[in-house]
Amino acid sequence: MEVLVAAVLLWAAVFKLRGGSKRSALGKLVGKHRTKTAFRIIGVVEIGLAISLPVPAGKWAVAAWFLGLFGYLMWARVAAPDSSCGCLSDKFAPVGMRAIVRSLVLAGAVFLPWQAVMAAVAIVLLSAERDGERATAVFAVPLQRDEPEAVRFALA
Repeated sequence: MEVLVAAVLLWAAVFKLRGGSKRSALGKLVGKHRTKTAFRIIGVVEIGLAISLPVPAGKWAVAAWFLGLFGYLMWARVAAPDSSCGCLSDKFAPVGMRAIVRSLVLAGAVFLPWQAVMAAVAIVLLSAERDGERATAVFAVPLQRDEPEAVRFALA
């Protein structure tokens, strides 16, 4: 389970080191002109947390990090409802229950290795990448083979 959590942290860190999301609620918290710097600092911290996971203190630090992320997401949902969290990708998705629950799942996942498969599925299902057309296209099932593509998207 630690490997999965470390992978999520590293994925998030790489995204943030590249500059993060321009539509993130973080801009409201630190100021638009400091957002890139804040993302880079957060990315370095996330790399450090991923590296520290094998030691017990590192697990507690990662759990605290994700609980802090939970607090940030709750704040962002109220203070900047038109912003995304900027956690894992540049894809715009307003802060919703998926992101909030994902932070709690990741906080607990560090200590619950027997739930590795359930946590992995939850992380995928709670990912903002699944919102919009891309997710619809993946799960669209045509009722008839000759249906136009637009109809399949509308039905899914």
